[in-house]
Amino acid sequence: MRSIFETRYADRIERRPDGCWIWKGRVDKDGYGRVGGTVAAHRMVWEIERGPIPEGMTLDHLCSTRPCVNPTHLEPVTYHVNRRRVDERRRAREPVCQRCGGEWTINRRGVRHCQPCTAEKRRQLREEGFE
Repeated sequence: MRSIFETRYADRIERRPDGCWIWKGRVDKDGYGRVGGTVAAHRMVWEIERGPIPEGMTLDHLCSTRPCVNPTHLEPVTYHVNRRRVDERRRAREPVCQRCGGEWTINRRGVRHCQPCTAEKRRQLREEGFE
């Protein structure tokens, strides 16, 4: 059965084998679909299919595909959770440090860093008299 959104906007959706519904209408500079120039397409689909987005929440694209409007690929989360997930996904795509090619290490606080770059930064700070 087709959703209300699919029926009304079927000509603007490309259904991919991975389950993403790619918005083929207007897309903003950040890659998100837009309806009427101001409304985010994924937010509109969520509200049509699932109801209002809870206050204080934003929609996280679980598939990491910005023009995707499939509500099963979206999850309402806080802004901070969304930012953390975006960072985690980005880091997962970068297996080594882009600066020196060193491997990532996780410190006690769970922050990822590159040991060679950290050692170099500390050396520079010592030379400048900051450490």
